[in-house]
Amino acid sequence: ILRDLIIGDVPVAALRDKSYIIICLASALTVFFVARYLNNLSRIIAVCDAVGLGVFTAIGAAKGAAFELNTIGIILCGVLTAVGGGILRDVMSKSIPVVLTSDFYATAALIGGGVFCLLKEFADLILKLNQPYNHYCICATLTISPFSILKLISSTARKAPYFLVTFLSS
Repeated sequence: ILRDLIIGDVPVAALRDKSYIIICLASALTVFFVARYLNNLSRIIAVCDAVGLGVFTAIGAAKGAAFELNTIGIILCGVLTAVGGGILRDVMSKSIPVVLTSDFYATAALIGGGVFCLLKEFADLILKLNQPYNHYCICATLTISPFSILKLISSTARKAPYFLVTFLSS
């Protein structure tokens, strides 16, 4: 909502399109009924958070591009969307926001926004494509999510991932 207000997309999309509310309610109900059957819930949540960081960065960057913002504006829209959603989630769960405790959270969103912009510029200037931003969103998400998951794995184990240890010791 804050992103939409900043770029002047009013009334905000969350209040114009009922699909946002329907998806939120369906997700909340699913988690409410399924969570008790999952054993290692914290790891599942962390992986979903890493994927969500990528998805929301890409969605925010696409929104900035749709409003014809410059490169910095597009990247900041992606970061604001991803980090803002994470802060809201953490505050509502009475936790310290991850962006305040992790050095990688906002950095991953910056990298994803940059990837989105590079792909957009490459497609627009060199290939002369004027396509919807779906392809860029997928690529930006696929860039951020694996790095976020690897960071999660290495910080959970408090050491480098196994493949890195094996590679460095040979």
